[in-house]
Amino acid sequence: METDTHMSRPDTPVKGDTSLLSPLKVAGIYAVFGMMWIVFSDRALHFLVGDPDMESQLQTWKGWAFILVTAVLVYGLTHRLVKNIHQAHNDLQALNQTLEEHVAKRTAELSAKEAYLRAVVDNSAEAIITLDNWGHIETFNPAAQKIFGYTEGQVIGQKNSMLFPPEQRAAHEDFFQDAGQIERKLVDAPRDLKGQRHNGEIFPLKMNMSKMRIEGHTKFVGIIRDMTER
Repeated sequence: METDTHMSRPDTPVKGDTSLLSPLKVAGIYAVFGMMWIVFSDRALHFLVGDPDMESQLQTWKGWAFILVTAVLVYGLTHRLVKNIHQAHNDLQALNQTLEEHVAKRTAELSAKEAYLRAVVDNSAEAIITLDNWGHIETFNPAAQKIFGYTEGQVIGQKNSMLFPPEQRAAHEDFFQDAGQIERKLVDAPRDLKGQRHNGEIFPLKMNMSKMRIEGHTKFVGIIRDMTER
């Protein structure tokens, strides 16, 4: 089986108009307004006022008016810019919160599923062991510890052949040198074998092995039943 490690992302749209008025656009509007003010106001004064002294005085007032009007214009443009920035910031915060909630929920679901599967394995009456592609033991549930007499720490990373009598160990190790041989003779093919406990006792067992793939790696799951109990 192939584990699904991908998490779907929520399709959360960003609300509001987050388009920002660029500084270049602000400068452009200011420049156009300034040129139009200078050209048309000078022409208007020259056309309406014939007295040079009066025209000079009005030019001064016109300068102050220009400062006032442009200050209002710059305020309006920068206010819109800051408002849009704040809106974009709020939208990003809302999106980030939504993503965090989704990740937290998904993580909790995966943790609950993992805890459930772990409880099933830990409370199984039959030995369940997992092996890597080379036959090294990766997990060893409590039933396996009880049947074979080893603690989990004693077997993790060791070859699974240690669970069988010495005369059978070479054959078990050979299986994992040939993937095709494992498929033909071990996977989904229950077998009656002999096992060896930590104290050296030989006992009959029935083993069924399945193949799985996790994140692109081949693994094997062995389910072992102690037949001496029957």
